[in-house]
Amino acid sequence: LSDEDDQSARTQKYVTDFMDSIKVKWLDGTRSWSMNFIGVLSDTPQCRTYNNYSDPGLFYMGIADASNGAKESICSADYTTAVSNIRRRITQILTDYRLDKLPLVSSISVSVNGQPVPQNSDNGWSYISEKNIVRFNGSYIPAADAIIKIDFTPAEAN
Repeated sequence: LSDEDDQSARTQKYVTDFMDSIKVKWLDGTRSWSMNFIGVLSDTPQCRTYNNYSDPGLFYMGIADASNGAKESICSADYTTAVSNIRRRITQILTDYRLDKLPLVSSISVSVNGQPVPQNSDNGWSYISEKNIVRFNGSYIPAADAIIKIDFTPAEAN
């Protein structure tokens, strides 16, 4: 949360490399960490802070983009949506289930604590083929201690 860009001598590459050294990338090469940013997104008259100040957080936005994080405006009168979007992104990172093989999508079955979860992108599970993950949605997002079971036939088996 900032009303100005980073003023340090650090580069975006330095920060992303440092974070990558702490949090190893997923097997598919995507980052296993996320930076989210609430700040000035663009230099416009509609987004000014104290004394008509505006300094877009380009450094922070670059790291958020590199880590697939959320970017939200500090100039909003209500941060409810911003915080909800960041929360949703963090929850996705924590609950996305990475598959070890490409599935025959029609064969995927998902259960949480022994209860079947419907395939539904609003309230259930969805398959994100670009990342080979099962994503939980709505009221089916599992709790931290949930037992998740995902069965599927590998696509290569056909």
